[in-house]
Amino acid sequence: MNFTKSFPKTIAWLIITMQIMFPGGMAYALPHGAVITSGRGFVTTSGSNATVNQLSGVLNTNWSSFNVWKNQSVKFIQPNSSALAINTILGNSASKILGNISANGQVWLINPNGILFGNSAIVNTRGFLASALNLSGSNSTPTFSGGEPFVFDFDSSEGAITLPETINSVSMQDIK
Repeated sequence: MNFTKSFPKTIAWLIITMQIMFPGGMAYALPHGAVITSGRGFVTTSGSNATVNQLSGVLNTNWSSFNVWKNQSVKFIQPNSSALAINTILGNSASKILGNISANGQVWLINPNGILFGNSAIVNTRGFLASALNLSGSNSTPTFSGGEPFVFDFDSSEGAITLPETINSVSMQDIK
């Protein structure tokens, strides 16, 4: 077999196969491309786990993608239970939550392309909001400093929030 002649064909078939399997492009496992726009914090990843270490009361982070596959976890370590991590996903595809998201505070996921929660998804936070609507106006990067309410742009999205058939909820008294 002549390697130099067969190699380009093999690569071409691999590319075609990947485009058929993933027509929207490859989705990153775990959240990817974090840019902190306000607040203080940092993100680390190790294997199938990502940790967002939040050092301020409110942390605004823009992500290229925010996916959590089955057997993966994203943990938000926040200063206290009233801390808020606002995560805006700017990529071109819906987020897929099939693994674990945990936090000792509040977590918001905002993706105008939608968010899909699979049957294996587990969300264990003090407060959680998933939205396909963008924040708009002067509070599109909220800091709570002005005391103004958050405003969601109802004309901004074509995405949807998709949930599994069963959602289990526990009282915060049950979470120790």
